[in-house]
Amino acid sequence: MAETKEQLEAILAGPDAKIKREVLTQALKPDTPEYRIYRAYADLNLEDDLERHLGLFEGHPLATDDLRKLRRGVMRRYAWGLGCQLTRKLKGERRARLMLDFLLPRVGLALLVGYGALLGAGDAVKWLMAMSRNHWVFWPALALSSVCVWLLVRLNVHRWLGREEGTRRRSLIAWAGCHVWAALGVLLVWALSQAAGTEVTAAFEWRHAILSGSVALLLAILGQFFFGGGGSMADPL
Repeated sequence: MAETKEQLEAILAGPDAKIKREVLTQALKPDTPEYRIYRAYADLNLEDDLERHLGLFEGHPLATDDLRKLRRGVMRRYAWGLGCQLTRKLKGERRARLMLDFLLPRVGLALLVGYGALLGAGDAVKWLMAMSRNHWVFWPALALSSVCVWLLVRLNVHRWLGREEGTRRRSLIAWAGCHVWAALGVLLVWALSQAAGTEVTAAFEWRHAILSGSVALLLAILGQFFFGGGGSMADPL
C-alpha cells in the first residue's frame, strides 16, 4: 500500500475509507512497510491516526471483525487506553472476557511454566532457600531479578512501539503488572502450604517464597521471548 511517508500521509488524507482501513491495519503488523514507516519517523504516531480514524472501522459489513483485529493489534502495543475504546465498541462480546485481556493474562500463564521450570531444576530450590536465609544475598538477588524483568519488559515494549512517546510509562505499567502476578503466585504458594498440613506449613518461609516467585517470573518472561516467537506480552488470549 504505502512505501514512503509521503504515500502514507496522502492515503490518510484521501477519501478512500477502505484503503485507509487497510493501511492502518497493516501498520499494526511487524515487518510491513507501513509499520516500518511509523517506526522511522518520530513525527508520526500510529495510535493518534487510529484514534482519529476509528469511525472508518464502524458501519460496514465486516466492522465487528475489523474491530476485533484492530483491538488485538492495539493491545499488542500496550495501548490500553485505545484498547478500552475499542472494547466498548465491540457489541455482543463477553465483556468480562475482554476485560481479562487488560490483566496481562499471558504473563500469569507463563508464570506457571516458570514455577514448573524452577521446581524441575534439581537443586535450584535448595540454592534459593540458602540465598533467602542470607540477608546480604537475598536483597541483591531479588533486586537483580527485578531489574532483569524490567529490561526484558522494556525491550518487548520497544519492539512494538519503536521510538514513540510513552514507551517508558507503558513499560513501567507492564513491569508492575508482572510483579502483581508474581505476588499472587507467592500468595498461592502460601495458601497451598497452609492447606497441606502442619509440617508443610511450618516449613514455609516468606523470603524463600518471594525469591522463588521472583525467579519464576524471570523464567516466565524469558520463556515469552524464546518460545513466544517474539510476541507481545500484552497480546490478548
